[in-house]
Amino acid sequence: MLTALFTSFACAGNSPTGIENTIIPDTTACVKIAGNWKGSETTDLACIDENSESLTMRVADSGDFTFAQVGCSVSYYIQNTNIFRSGTIRGNDLQMSGDLIVIFSDAETTAEAKGPLNIKGVVSGDIIELSGTGNASGTFNNISFTCDVTSSVFAVRAGEACSDEEIARLERELNDAVAKANHFFKIADSREAQAISRGEDLAKKRSLEVTKGSIDTYSAANEALDNYLESRRLNPFACIEMVRKLKEFVNELFDEIDLIIAVRIEIDYFLELRNEQRAANLQAELALSRAQALANAIYACTDDERYRRMAEEIGESIMSAREEIRRVNRKIRELEDLGEALDRVKQRLEDLSKGFFAPLDNFFVGNL
Repeated sequence: MLTALFTSFACAGNSPTGIENTIIPDTTACVKIAGNWKGSETTDLACIDENSESLTMRVADSGDFTFAQVGCSVSYYIQNTNIFRSGTIRGNDLQMSGDLIVIFSDAETTAEAKGPLNIKGVVSGDIIELSGTGNASGTFNNISFTCDVTSSVFAVRAGEACSDEEIARLERELNDAVAKANHFFKIADSREAQAISRGEDLAKKRSLEVTKGSIDTYSAANEALDNYLESRRLNPFACIEMVRKLKEFVNELFDEIDLIIAVRIEIDYFLELRNEQRAANLQAELALSRAQALANAIYACTDDERYRRMAEEIGESIMSAREEIRRVNRKIRELEDLGEALDRVKQRLEDLSKGFFAPLDNFFVGNL
């Protein structure tokens, strides 16, 4: 089985000779971050090879690194990894781009995939929070693969953000983030419970039944209209029975349209509930991501394994939240498809019902 390791904060490292000299100074006002930092990076990988075999995993790492800064241009280089990232600071906003390396290995083979990474975030005193996305490609055992990567970075200035007071503050923020995530999870659960109790599956079944019934009515009405027109062509004065049938079909079409409108309202209601559920899950995931970053940051300050384990557990919760979001997205897509199908059938019925009136009017005008 393939295993993956995203190499980011691997070890303490200074920029190699000459790196700083390649940075163009920027005189825009910005915070100073040059120096040593303790950081943690959490990375989610979604990889697929040319045979459509997929691999999804989460990797967390922590360590020390050094920012070089000239004006408002910054960079860091991690020795022994060939990872170099650079960017700019505008006020407290930090944007960086650079190398992304994914290493795949088994008992016999090791392969490296490379690509770009873009991350951005905020510098808040002695804390940096960044997040972003990237991608990488390479070959493993002569099989090509690509990976989509989502990465989040949390760093604290070495030696300055590890006081007991700072750790206590980070713990409070961690607890707040977890509580916020739980709050949004409760909202999401509530929306799903509403959908279940209201009978979403029954509404979907009813939607399919109404759609089938409406299509049958449409076909029969269309046939009746064709028969009327043919009868009128052959014998203009022998159409009274046909006119009666057409009137009946017009009334049936209007009834079918009313049914579709009623079911469409139900589908829209469930669609709104599912969208609210998805939004709540997204908010919970964001809160958990921050909690994980905070746990990693405390671990970087204290080397207390509890926080690393906590970060790993939160990471598993994030993966579960994302899977739940994907599940809800599928529900939303089903509801959207049903709504679009109902709209199409409704439009066909309306068009056909309008088409009935012209030949009927012509009949009455011609026979008055």
